[in-house]
Parts: sequence; C-alpha cells; structure tokens
Amino acid sequence: MDLDVVDRLRGHLPQLELLRAATGAEPVDPTAVLLPTRFGPVKIDVLEVRQVELDRPRDDPGDRLHASAHAWAHDTATELTIEVLLTDHSSVTVTTLVAEPGPLIAMKLQAVMNRSNDKQGTDLLDIVRLLFDPATRPTALAQITASPRRSPTTWPCT
Repeated sequence: MDLDVVDRLRGHLPQLELLRAATGAEPVDPTAVLLPTRFGPVKIDVLEVRQVELDRPRDDPGDRLHASAHAWAHDTATELTIEVLLTDHSSVTVTTLVAEPGPLIAMKLQAVMNRSNDKQGTDLLDIVRLLFDPATRPTALAQITASPRRSPTTWPCT
C-alpha cells in the first residue's frame, strides 16, 4: 500500500524531512519514506509543489500539469474524518485533508505519462472508478468542468 502526500512547502519543515525523522522510518529515493505500522510498512510518496512552479512554469507540459494538478488537489482538499477499528475493538479517529475527485483525476492523468504499463493500468482504473461511481461522478465532472481553462500564454491563471 502507498499513500501520496502533497507538500506545498509552506511550513517550517518540509513534510518529507518530518516523515523521515519518524522512529523506524526508512528513506526511499527520491522523495518517499517507508513507515512502519502495526499492519506492516506503508510507503508514503511526498509530492512537492513550489509556488514558483505555478508562477513561472517550465516549458515542459508534463511539469506544468504535475504542478497545477497537485496544487489544485492540495488547495481544494476537504477534511475527512476516518474511524479505524482496532483488533481489540477500540477505535482511533483521525481527521485529515483528502483530495476531491476532480483533482484526483487530474493527478492520475498526469501520472500516466511517466509510469510503467502496470502503474498506467492502475491509474487509468482509478480514473474509471472515479467517473463511474455514482457517489463521485457528479462531483468529479462538476469540478473538472468548473476548473479554469489555461492557455500557454496565460499559464497559470491565479
């Protein structure tokens, strides 16, 4: 299992450094960490987006899409409370920010360009699930439709 975290690098300590400082953490190059949990190790990929990448984007469309998709996901994420039931029948409740369906689709589309065939397949399957699930489809389509249109001469619109 892996988890993706977007870091807009606005805090005092980059999230990658914070995660790698955790007890038992193992760095995974280039920007990931393997954290031990009671259910086994979890790989956390930290996707960094600097404001300069949005203010002065590179010529490469893939770089622009990466920065804008991940910034969109970060900036529009909503709080989600998750209750985890433990084996001793107790529970732990955590509230975290989770990306919305539209930005998730944008991130998955961007990721497909640089992935192995197996990972491309899982990314495309995730997109299909988001678009065909009755709970996420209306939101995903509304978010994608409402997202600002950007041309190379006006990139990025802020």
